[in-house]
Amino acid sequence: MIAQSAMQQLEQALGKEKLVTAKEDLLVLGYDSTPGLHATPDLVVYPTSTDDVVKVVEVARDHNLPLTPRGSATGLRGEYPDQWRHRHLSEQDEPDSGN
Repeated sequence: MIAQSAMQQLEQALGKEKLVTAKEDLLVLGYDSTPGLHATPDLVVYPTSTDDVVKVVEVARDHNLPLTPRGSATGLRGEYPDQWRHRHLSEQDEPDSGN
């Protein structure tokens, strides 16, 4: 479990839009294409710059938190993480067509 103080530092440093905390999103992001491999993260961070990465590493160091870099979940889709995030956010922003 991540300390509230660490979450607050990450929100201040990166902005809430770069953090994934919703349980349903974390559950999905805890899987990849390796059979039987699953670990639900406590938090997922989408840094968009080198400075963001430095801030994440500093908070992790200060709070003794493990970091697990993730690519595209074994590359079977040829996608990088920000594409998933963009697609996911776009789907949330689309108006309900009522179908």
